[in-house]
Amino acid sequence: MTRGKVREFFPGGNTSLGFFSYYDHLVPPDATRIMIIKGGPGVGKSSFMKALAVEMGELGFDVELHHCSSDSNSLDGVVFPQIEVALIDGTSPHIVDPRHPGAVDEIIYLGDYWDEKGIRPSRKEIIELNREISRNFNRAYRYLKTAKAIYDDLEIINSEGLALGRANKMAAELIEELFAGYQVADEPGRLRRLFASAITPEGFQNFLPGLLEIQARVFAVSGGIGSGKATLLKKVLAAALEKGFNCEGFYCAFDPNKLEHLLIPQMGVAFTTSMEPHSCPLDQADRIDMDQCIAGYIQTKYGALISSELKIVEEFMETGIKFIAKAKGLHDQMEEYYIPNMNFTAITQLRKVILERILNYAAEKELNFYRAR
Repeated sequence: MTRGKVREFFPGGNTSLGFFSYYDHLVPPDATRIMIIKGGPGVGKSSFMKALAVEMGELGFDVELHHCSSDSNSLDGVVFPQIEVALIDGTSPHIVDPRHPGAVDEIIYLGDYWDEKGIRPSRKEIIELNREISRNFNRAYRYLKTAKAIYDDLEIINSEGLALGRANKMAAELIEELFAGYQVADEPGRLRRLFASAITPEGFQNFLPGLLEIQARVFAVSGGIGSGKATLLKKVLAAALEKGFNCEGFYCAFDPNKLEHLLIPQMGVAFTTSMEPHSCPLDQADRIDMDQCIAGYIQTKYGALISSELKIVEEFMETGIKFIAKAKGLHDQMEEYYIPNMNFTAITQLRKVILERILNYAAEKELNFYRAR
């Protein structure tokens, strides 16, 4: 039996704007089924989703694993794209509630499987841990926000010497090469927004290799801060959507409004901004150097300032990451109050029921996959 393909993402992240999510883009709002899993820390939400992902993959279904930015070993969601079924962690900070209850969405509440009498004696400790976790995340976000303000100044410095006309010509020539012969579509393509990388307790982590390696052609766009990399990608994205291609846009873990990587699966084409901490992992990628659009005098005039500000950005981001790591440690402590009081045997039985339901959704779509009996 052929195992299904696995792709990995981050649906949300710890950013300079605080916690930011693209959970609305995991599956379309008119998906077959969206199961929103609720419950406290340590109740088994991630393990529940991981087990279903393994079982579905073994049955030949493709699987998307959507990792938690505050604990990359944990899952915030699982998607089975062929049947448009998703399981999503709907607890804080990424609170998700049904939009179309019963018709599309439902809540699976794992709190039904805990022993309240075993948890309540620790209520004061749990409340204080929750408060301290929130304090640490808020400190982290303040540091990331400060780092972003300095980062913005670096963009302003380089934009002073940006040869905008040359950058526009590079984008126009690239778009002409890619989309020559394609007409404007009657129906524009759709954009799916996610994160390929995240600021985690361990620092920056990304799933770029797995996303890029399956594409026939990869463009690695390099250049300093403010050299026009994101603008180039936005122009390519606009052209692709206009021609009717569905696209996957991956946004910056630091600035979630900035396009960082772009996939056009129907063309087998990908674009990645190649700079630390996410340099392009592929030697065979086509290279586009946006630094050629930056006037040479910028480094001469502002070199010392640029070096100083880069150091400040790095220091503030490192401090922010330390607070995220501290929050994770406190979250792990809180899980210890729940884990001993969970009926995981009953949760396993529930998972078997959910698996059977998901397979029935596949059968309704007349998908011919192997099924275990």
